[in-house]
Amino acid sequence: MGKADRYAELEEWLRSFLRERGWSEKEAARRASRIAEECRRLGILDAEARTLRCERCGHEWVYTGRLRRATCPSCGTKVLVKGVEE
Repeated sequence: MGKADRYAELEEWLRSFLRERGWSEKEAARRASRIAEECRRLGILDAEARTLRCERCGHEWVYTGRLRRATCPSCGTKVLVKGVEE
């Protein structure tokens, strides 16, 4: 899936989410478009996903951040992210 597809999918999901919570179609579409555009501007969905494993507790999770070290969501241990430049 390309970057443009991911942002279009996000916008559609946001629109549906807002509609389910009682927003009008027009307002939901406007807000979803605004949020998706801000995510696109910030590069929120552009990061490469990596599966990390904590050496301390063994928990595995998908990490899409850009930091050299990630924090295990289970135990709080810092985990080195391979392939990220300092």
